[in-house]
Amino acid sequence: MVNVRIHPDIYSEYDDSFEIIGEPKYKYYVEAKEIEKVLTDYLCGLNRFPIYLTVTTYDDYQELENLLNKLGQEYQVKILADKVLASTEDGGILEYNVPIIKVKLTTPNALKKIISNSFWLAETNCAYVISFSDNVSFKNEIGKDWRNKEMEYSILLIDMSKDTTTIVLTHDAYGFYLFSNLEECSSVEAFSKKLPKYTILSVE
Repeated sequence: MVNVRIHPDIYSEYDDSFEIIGEPKYKYYVEAKEIEKVLTDYLCGLNRFPIYLTVTTYDDYQELENLLNKLGQEYQVKILADKVLASTEDGGILEYNVPIIKVKLTTPNALKKIISNSFWLAETNCAYVISFSDNVSFKNEIGKDWRNKEMEYSILLIDMSKDTTTIVLTHDAYGFYLFSNLEECSSVEAFSKKLPKYTILSVE
């Protein structure tokens, strides 16, 4: 059995890593220790495809691309404005723009394998967004860095003007925000009926 805690969402408005377009009818914050298992089983239990996964990654994402190609899943790779520094094997420093990958998942098998092989990105605080519609994009803005110099950065945009449900993993993948306009999420009771049978629910 896995304990799952559901809170009213009062946190996402303070998260500056994404912006919501529109106002979702229903918003929750969900916590679970075995978050990857609960999330995967929840999505597979709904059996509603396609599902769209949007994830930021590091400069070497060849392994993920190979898996996507092997499973025959459509995907796009774009580059965000954000720049990061990474150490190289020879002791040097590599600067690169953050890649963002959007995947169209079409089967439960593909969903399970891709989440299993990519969830570590959410656990290392890369953006990790799952949606029942193609509603995630990004925009670039100009701000100030820690040295007070101008810098360009990207913000994810989540369009919730549609009838859809979107899940955004939080810091260290400890939990997730759930935004929805669907009646199946109209209450905690309605949402919890879709969770795996092994979950023990607590509501705050």
